[in-house]
Amino acid sequence: RLPNPDPHGGSEWCRDFNNCGSCGANHYQPNGVTRRCRYSFLRCSFLPLLTTPGYKVWPIAMLKLQDVRFSYQGTDVLRGIDIEVAGSEVVGIIGPNGAGKTTLLKLISGVIKPSTGDVLINSKASLEYTPSERARLVAVAPQTPPLPEWYKVIDLVLMGRNAHLKLYDWESKNDYEVALSAMQMTDTLQFADRAITTLSGGERQRVVIAMAITQETPLILLDEPTANLDIAHQSKVLDIVAAAQRKRQGSVIIAMHDLSLAAQYCDRLIMLAEGVVHADGSPVDVLKPEIISRAYDTEVIVMRHPTTGSPVGRGSKIITLRGISKRPQSLQR
Repeated sequence: RLPNPDPHGGSEWCRDFNNCGSCGANHYQPNGVTRRCRYSFLRCSFLPLLTTPGYKVWPIAMLKLQDVRFSYQGTDVLRGIDIEVAGSEVVGIIGPNGAGKTTLLKLISGVIKPSTGDVLINSKASLEYTPSERARLVAVAPQTPPLPEWYKVIDLVLMGRNAHLKLYDWESKNDYEVALSAMQMTDTLQFADRAITTLSGGERQRVVIAMAITQETPLILLDEPTANLDIAHQSKVLDIVAAAQRKRQGSVIIAMHDLSLAAQYCDRLIMLAEGVVHADGSPVDVLKPEIISRAYDTEVIVMRHPTTGSPVGRGSKIITLRGISKRPQSLQR
């Protein structure tokens, strides 16, 4: 149904918003953004993102990988992977190209099945969950996901709520509020009524991250989230995702190449090299010149960030500056 104009020249919510079906009418949100009803055949989870009732309290080991191996055409991509991730933890997956970072995220999200070993979420094998159940537990923001060209940004972000809706349900006012809040956090609210094809690569990446945040899951997986972002948005997006998950006592697993950003924003780093875990620990313990040199086959300089005290990799000998052992205030537990 068409919206009813208000006395001030704006528009109200469609009065039959939850039952209008696929009428094709424009619906007006409180911020003035319009969207069209979506047809039922499109109402499926676009990305495997998840949340379950009561997700704010999780067991100590929410995610556990036990002796996981994955082979492709007879070649081991990953082998002997043993990892546990507890609640309220930001974990960075680092390593050279081809080390298996993206493959590890796909194994955790259930996109691919391990050749041997187990991927457990809350002591249950990941693949034993239905897609909808798994989408309420794990949210995924791929680096370059295929996006429907004719979708508006607000519609894409709202797809993060699909895991919380039944087949014939439509988004409630609360769902819109969650989506709009995520868009505001990722600085994408101004794109709400634009087609995804009109955005730059970095803007699209922020929209995908907003969709993952909208899904409100206890675990978020980010694959190279800063690859297409400028300097300002790199820090802002990582800060927002980490702070939001800590507030909900959830975890974030980030695959990334930038060792300096990884050191600054992650509680823990897992370095992969040649398909195995090369190092696992705090940024200070992992980002040591000898460890980086063996994994990347190159000489590096490691120094201290002048403000945060986190390691910063640059060149070919060790330079250590006395830094302040303090993280940005928004990332403190």
